[in-house]
Amino acid sequence: MLMDSIVWAKQQWGDTHFMTIDYDTLFLNKGVDSYFLGLITSEKVGLIGRYNPNNVHWKAVFEKQKPSLQKVLGTIPKDYIPGEGVQGGAFMITTAGTQALAKNGFLSSPKKEAKYYTSIADDHLISLVIRSCGLSVIDGRSKMDCQWKASRDPRGVEKKGVLVFHPIKLSSAFQAQHRGTEIEMRNYFRRIRGRELLKR
Repeated sequence: MLMDSIVWAKQQWGDTHFMTIDYDTLFLNKGVDSYFLGLITSEKVGLIGRYNPNNVHWKAVFEKQKPSLQKVLGTIPKDYIPGEGVQGGAFMITTAGTQALAKNGFLSSPKKEAKYYTSIADDHLISLVIRSCGLSVIDGRSKMDCQWKASRDPRGVEKKGVLVFHPIKLSSAFQAQHRGTEIEMRNYFRRIRGRELLKR
């Protein structure tokens, strides 16, 4: 679905940066676009996000499914680190990245269907794909508080320079511990922006 979305975006707007966010991701302050664009320090930057160089689970999956991936992708690039990836709550593929995906056949069959050869999640598979295009992955964690599951109450993180927070979708155990619901958390940030509050 990620590759199909990039194909659609390219058809609509031509070559451009491509950003994906989950519905429970919040942009907390102005300047998210400037922050991401400022991390593009060379034409070799292909992917920007909350980078994890060693996810033990996805590393094990990669090692097990490597032969299947090689059938569709070819040689695994030397600079690829098994298990690396970006957190899927928010990441950006640069214009250089989307152009390289097209040039290297990742936006058409069979490479576009690489997902069918592995169970690696898109946010970890995209690192392998970007590196296969000869591009680099940049860690944006200095202003991104992005995790798979919420580990803290997001209220107040905007005062600490955080621009992107994920997830705002909270488990019932988290809500009980922090005495807050997802709507209350969202309304906290809507008040800051002067927006109409969500109803329960």
